[in-house]
Amino acid sequence: MAIEEPADENESVMAAIIYAEAGVATGEAPTTEMYAVGWTLRNRYLHVQTTYGRPDRRWFGTGATLESIATHGDEFVSADGPRYRKFRTALATITHPGEITFGNLCVRAAREILAAPEPTTPGVTGTYPFVWFQKGASRPSGRASRDSTMHGVHHFWSFAPGRERG
Repeated sequence: MAIEEPADENESVMAAIIYAEAGVATGEAPTTEMYAVGWTLRNRYLHVQTTYGRPDRRWFGTGATLESIATHGDEFVSADGPRYRKFRTALATITHPGEITFGNLCVRAAREILAAPEPTTPGVTGTYPFVWFQKGASRPSGRASRDSTMHGVHHFWSFAPGRERG
């Protein structure tokens, strides 16, 4: 038994971020926290690619790839950690049955997120309209919505309407 190989680079990056950031879960379906972490990465990518571009690259990364967003600065702190690196570079070495189950849920969540239609305005609309998350409840940016939404152990924020531009 092994973690299913991600279909492509984007699926691998997203599944690795989910694997590294979301709370470990077992079961037959990804958790809302897993989806929220993945959508945060995708929303940032879409935001830089299609919505406002250059002004937000200093905060969210170049937007050239999902990995450029995931590994930019301190936004996804786990992208510099061992869980992310192991998932990205040594997937076959993850052999604990619980980690395999969790890893497969991460791949499934990433696949679903990447196949979903784009929100009208990334970080404002959509089922998971998030662009920031952290364990602490303090608002991460003046551009963030006033209140957070909890999924698992993380607080998630969208853009405050009208505050999308960097």
